[in-house]
Amino acid sequence: MERNLLVGNGINIQFGGLDVYSGSATMNRVVENIKAGKYAALTENALSIDEQLEILNGLVKVIDQIKAGKCWGKADGLFMLMELDRIKRTYPEHSSITSVFLEDFFSGI
Repeated sequence: MERNLLVGNGINIQFGGLDVYSGSATMNRVVENIKAGKYAALTENALSIDEQLEILNGLVKVIDQIKAGKCWGKADGLFMLMELDRIKRTYPEHSSITSVFLEDFFSGI
């Protein structure tokens, strides 16, 4: 009998735990990979480790500006307004690299 196992976030969290598969754990791995120089090739060695981390910190500042209501006038439609509202409800007043979910860094961009 053939058996299949579908692996996705739900089952990973169930068996791996939040310390391995949470948004914070993912961002911790991203930061550790940056510090280990694993992403230098992605920038063709044009960005130092500190510059890569500063880019992430800059995007976190954008999330904080959204939380403070400073980006609402730039929204160009209902979907963007809904995303800004979701971000405002999701994150603490002052976020950090590890408190922002990976997909929301694209909102900062």
